[in-house]
Amino acid sequence: MSPKVSIIVPVYNTGEYLRPCLDSALAQTLEDIEIICVNDGSTDHSPDILAEYAAADRRVRIINKPNGGLSSARNAGIDAAVGEYIYFFDSDDLIVPELCEELYQRASSHRLDNIFFDAEVFFESRETERQNTNYINYYVRTQDYPDTYTGCELFTAMHPAGDYRPSACLQFIRRQFLLDRGLRFYEGIIHEDNLFTFLCITQAEKAEYANKAYFKRRVRDNSIMTAECGVGHFNGYFVCLLEMIDYIEQRTFDEDTAREAGMLVLSIFRNAATNYHRLPMNERPNVRPATNAKEHWLMGMIRANIGKEVRQVVACKDCEITRSLSYRLGRLITFIPRKIYRGFLCAKDHGFGYTIALAFKKLIGRG
Repeated sequence: MSPKVSIIVPVYNTGEYLRPCLDSALAQTLEDIEIICVNDGSTDHSPDILAEYAAADRRVRIINKPNGGLSSARNAGIDAAVGEYIYFFDSDDLIVPELCEELYQRASSHRLDNIFFDAEVFFESRETERQNTNYINYYVRTQDYPDTYTGCELFTAMHPAGDYRPSACLQFIRRQFLLDRGLRFYEGIIHEDNLFTFLCITQAEKAEYANKAYFKRRVRDNSIMTAECGVGHFNGYFVCLLEMIDYIEQRTFDEDTAREAGMLVLSIFRNAATNYHRLPMNERPNVRPATNAKEHWLMGMIRANIGKEVRQVVACKDCEITRSLSYRLGRLITFIPRKIYRGFLCAKDHGFGYTIALAFKKLIGRG
């Protein structure tokens, strides 16, 4: 008989944290579970620890594969899972004992595709906490969402309230829902949860929110969360941006969901642009190349000469109040969001070919 829940744990060189992680999974009050540990080509002592736990408890299964990244490991776990529901969490984090039992009972009785919930954060050191104070309450939502919703309804309620959190570790998902929708993690990038969560929540027919911190996220140095921005960070956001735009173009949303989806796309664009402009000049040629007209258009927006705009602001000596420094800085800060939003609306109505042609006409007209 298949287990009720499949817990999928990607593992890559986290031997220092792996035992507490697995102990928290094995401490679940729901015993009818499987724990699929995907060893993603670890080169430390993680495989030895996994073998030890698998020998001690038959519920622990090990998949050994060459290193392919977090998305690849999670997808391998999806392929191997047989539980009715799936839960993903990372091998340096923890979960509370009642996660599987309480969420499975609620999800199965309400026939949910997805449940979203909160997390509490713990820091590896005081210095790590001092440098990452933005994470202290990041995973705690400010409002309650007590009803059963479609995924779009829940997204539309959470996003404008600042409660939308794109993390696979904050979702309890029906496995057949993933299979029926063909939902997988985009491989070869980081920040993949931005795309995965958006696809999941907007396709769920029945979703709920559990107002409880079932997950415990470790914030540590040298993790994806705390690492300095690099080419990989930009590439991840850029791929998510492209995939989300393609997905939105192919679907019909109600007005509220379309608005919030557009705002989410803008936030991903801002993240991509911020990461790009933080890159040293000698690293910028190494970013993912644009391969078609749409991608060239977006890269052009990202590469917009913000430095020129800043110089114009600083050079303004005799501005009226409406052209004051603060006003012009405000216009500068919102320059990219305004441009991408207008272009996004135009492209959605008329296609990217028309939008690009229109943009060139405007540039020529200004010349």
